[in-house]
Amino acid sequence: MIFRASSRNRLAFPVLIQQALKIDPNHVKALMLAGTVAFDRKDFGQAAKYWERASANLPADAEGELRQELRSSVAEAQRLASGKLALAKAVGLATPVTKPSGQASSISGTVSLTQSLAGKVAPTDTVFVFAREMNGPPMPVSIVRATAQDLPATFRLDDSTSPMPSRKLSDAGLVVIVARLSKSGQAMPQSGDLEGVSQPVKPGVDGITVVIDRERP
Repeated sequence: MIFRASSRNRLAFPVLIQQALKIDPNHVKALMLAGTVAFDRKDFGQAAKYWERASANLPADAEGELRQELRSSVAEAQRLASGKLALAKAVGLATPVTKPSGQASSISGTVSLTQSLAGKVAPTDTVFVFAREMNGPPMPVSIVRATAQDLPATFRLDDSTSPMPSRKLSDAGLVVIVARLSKSGQAMPQSGDLEGVSQPVKPGVDGITVVIDRERP
């Protein structure tokens, strides 16, 4: 089975995020996404504010890993905001460098489930496979999904499976590939989800093997 991205109008993401925040200003997922959009347009101060609000509104039973990711992202955004301000005062903002379109890279491989966890899985459980930057926002730069009945499965992550047009796998440095099996169907990690994580890799690598071999506490 090959993972394929669901079709969507990615250009509408920023508008949809703001609409969600108008309905619920404390919607955690919308705040996290809004922070990522701000980070990608280099508005680091605003990104930090969104992620701080997301962290403050996490439910009491939220995973400690998610809390730590948000704290790290806030710290990184604040650091970059301070550096950007200092640079602007000293020499002015530099013109961004655009990479040639031919430099787009992909990551492909296989995801499987360890036999010891097979009894905890239903065929209709959702499987997410995504690339997450080692030093960046917690949101994926590329993601695909399928169901547990498709395992073992091959996957391919590239710019076409990036959830937002401003965050591309080809622009990322080191990433880890995470395979998460979710009973709720939600990409946000929850207790009881089953996971596997690769070693850090760079875009352009094929033949990655990810084994779902642990349960989130």
